[in-house]
Amino acid sequence: MPKTFLTLILIVVFYATAVTGQSPASGSDSLAQLTDADTIPLAKTKLWPALIRSAIVPGWGQIEQEHPGRAAVFYGLSVYLFYNLAWNYWQYDKTGEHAYWQTASRYAIVYAQVNALNMIDVVHSYVFKQDQPWPEKLFSDLPVKSPWGAVTRSAMLPGWGQLYNEKYIKSLISLGICFDFARKVYVFNQRYQYTGRKYYLERRLINSWYLGLFYALNMIDAYVDAYLFKFDDMMRLTVVCSGPDLVPLIGVHIEF
Repeated sequence: MPKTFLTLILIVVFYATAVTGQSPASGSDSLAQLTDADTIPLAKTKLWPALIRSAIVPGWGQIEQEHPGRAAVFYGLSVYLFYNLAWNYWQYDKTGEHAYWQTASRYAIVYAQVNALNMIDVVHSYVFKQDQPWPEKLFSDLPVKSPWGAVTRSAMLPGWGQLYNEKYIKSLISLGICFDFARKVYVFNQRYQYTGRKYYLERRLINSWYLGLFYALNMIDAYVDAYLFKFDDMMRLTVVCSGPDLVPLIGVHIEF
């Protein structure tokens, strides 16, 4: 089972690095185009990339289509089913009892069905044009990144939301800290199971609380960064000297 989980984690991390948000407004767009909400085109998610992503990590395609609620459901169910599948197969590999094999097979069938429904949902959203990503244009009344999309990404993999928000160093830090706390929880749990010492139980509990707290902060940070994405670039205060007395005026400098 450890090798199976390690393989899954490596796949998620590798493909998460390939995720890119919709491209921001280009410098060639005119001010009239940017300020007129009716002229802001909504990017449409391509079907095959979304399907491939959902086949790799259930819920990923829904994230690209900006359906974080559906993504959370499919991802949560898939993680639960995969964990039970792997655990029962591990027990079968250790004990050779056929009952574990039967249970693992049932979980595998249900996992395949959930994954199929997950991909059908992606196709349904595409066909009925339910996928409407955030416009990602300056001067619109929406953020240029999806806050709940960032939260869902960070819930699926700590640091993924920061990667989506183009906070690359923060993404590595978030992933590293969560991984370190999770490693400590695992290590202290193993030592407690082996020795039965209360000290290891307490350390496991403390690190579990730290992991949960930082996990929540990681999602909150992703939400805030997404909502304020490019805000500093859009609005810059500029001091302009005007008039015969060179009276300083404070204005807003817009950068494209």
